[in-house]
Amino acid sequence: MSSFLKGLTQMRCEMDRNSMTPEVRAILDVEEANGARVGNRFRYGLGILICVSVLVNAKTPEQFIANSIAFLLYMGVTIVHSLVLRNKSRNWMITFNYLTLILDFTLICGLMTYYSFRASPDNFAHAIKNPIITYLMMPMALTVLQFRAKIVFTSLALLLLFYGSMLAFGMYWGMLLTTDWKDYVLGPTVILSEAFTKPLPFLAMACILGYSTYRAVFMVRRIGDLETRRASLARFFSPDVVEELSAGESALGPGVRQKVTVLFSDIRNFTSMSEGMDPAELAAFLTDFRNRMTDAIFECGGTLDKFVGDAIMATFGTPRPSNVPGLDSRNAVSAGLAMMKALKSLNSDRELSGLPAVGIGIGIHTGDVFCGTIGSEGRMEYTVIGDPVNTASRIESLCKFLKTNFLISQEVFAEVGDTVETEKMPRVRVKGKERPLQVYRVIVS
Repeated sequence: MSSFLKGLTQMRCEMDRNSMTPEVRAILDVEEANGARVGNRFRYGLGILICVSVLVNAKTPEQFIANSIAFLLYMGVTIVHSLVLRNKSRNWMITFNYLTLILDFTLICGLMTYYSFRASPDNFAHAIKNPIITYLMMPMALTVLQFRAKIVFTSLALLLLFYGSMLAFGMYWGMLLTTDWKDYVLGPTVILSEAFTKPLPFLAMACILGYSTYRAVFMVRRIGDLETRRASLARFFSPDVVEELSAGESALGPGVRQKVTVLFSDIRNFTSMSEGMDPAELAAFLTDFRNRMTDAIFECGGTLDKFVGDAIMATFGTPRPSNVPGLDSRNAVSAGLAMMKALKSLNSDRELSGLPAVGIGIGIHTGDVFCGTIGSEGRMEYTVIGDPVNTASRIESLCKFLKTNFLISQEVFAEVGDTVETEKMPRVRVKGKERPLQVYRVIVS
């Protein structure tokens, strides 16, 4: 019993829209509105069937008038429902969905009561045995389109209330009872136990519809959360890494210390170049430049750590380092070469437009860093922190001093080996380092 209640509590929490992301709530709101429109169209279809029933089943002018009144009231509710949906007010739509249920049950039960009094004014059994009771399934079935389990079980509660009231009234007014099934089926009597159990199929139907609604909302929530997670990860990680991380609920832990290769890139003379651009032109240039550079990084399995103005910081070996020794450093150098190739393509396009060429500097270093998600409660980001990050930034800055565009550290060179063509540069002392750095220039073809 406790596990059942625990399951119900979990389902209730998962159905709580306040606990969902704004994106998922927006999807459900749209689907709820679409479901209401589809349900409204179904009502018009049912209206046609009811109209046919009015013409076929009315045997007397009095019955025709009664059926016609019920039909006109039903269509009136349906038309008002259409107007509410056109208003596109979500609160009005939800409110009227509940009002429609009440009015539908009132019409159906009212018609059953009317025919009961006309057929046998001294015996209310006719209302309890009336086949029109099956019409109560229609408003209940339409609730599944609303993506709200509450409205499904509200329909069940209304059905039980209306039917229970009719049963209680029948017992009070006078209803012939029997225990013989033949007399019950063919005669004017009612088996009381059967009358009490008559709502059981409706109860089973409501449970099925409610669970179907829960499954639909749950799937929308899971898919929405997954797509939101993918979109967030895709800003920083390559497609292959996104797929891997999306498969787990907690792939990005609070933080670990691990070996990572860090790449820094910076546009040369960006300040003076940007001064001659208007804001729109500058934004378009940076967007194009960043897209090309990011594609090159992702193609080599890198992670975009951040943009800092015109600078780009990328990491290799995040969120997990490669199982192959030195592969992360080789991927970082490959990414640097791909960035230089992308820059060459960019400059070709700029040349055709009569714009000056753009230059960049790239610096790469590897070492142990803290790697994880940090930030404030309102803004979290996945990043790496440590001395190797500062060193990679310093190496990138050395590109200006050594008049080159691509430098790697001694540690990266040791892992890259002869897979790329390099040139040993003079040792250089940089800020924050006691010993001069040994760097190597990567020769770009």
